[in-house]
Amino acid sequence: MPELTGDEPLRVRALRIEGASRTRASVVEQELQEAYAATTFEGVVVGCHAAVQRLQRTGVFRAVTVELQGVPGGDPHATDLVVTVEEKSLFGISANVNANSIEATADSTVTLRNPLGSAEMLSLSGGAGTKSSYSSQALLRRPRFLGLPAHFEVLAGRSRLSYADTSSYDKKEKKFSVCVKDDNGGHSLDWTLAFRDLVPLRDETTP
Repeated sequence: MPELTGDEPLRVRALRIEGASRTRASVVEQELQEAYAATTFEGVVVGCHAAVQRLQRTGVFRAVTVELQGVPGGDPHATDLVVTVEEKSLFGISANVNANSIEATADSTVTLRNPLGSAEMLSLSGGAGTKSSYSSQALLRRPRFLGLPAHFEVLAGRSRLSYADTSSYDKKEKKFSVCVKDDNGGHSLDWTLAFRDLVPLRDETTP
């Protein structure tokens, strides 16, 4: 296509997606709505740039690029978009070891990236401490809640925190929460249900 700059008329004619083996086309198309609605070269470029940033923020792609290509017939005021994505692997595993003045803890997380093709992520994590602490958690995250620039999260977990050095009790907690957060992180709507309990510690000196 001819070289364009600024306010020259331009519209998106068609879209081609390459490299998406699991990702649904609707995930990419939804983020390109700004580019589809544009009527100038600058508007199309700005819309494509915003789409790349939003797709990368989902956490399921290693790389995302958008190329503007000329259309058959040589219409100078139309372009085809070629979106090339490199998907991250389906599984991710991480492990951490931490230590503080109370105890040392180890935890691990297994993550499923984009298993259903909607850029969702499911994380399962668990950990234990050298004393009585433990934790387990499941977190589901999905972008574009109801088509809005916000993501949806559901979390369920349980934990036990050790206070053996400073108290005669440990704290146990079970938690379930639902959250909608805007993509800029400025606002969120949360609903949380939590059950907390104090567990007396056994005195080892008592027979």
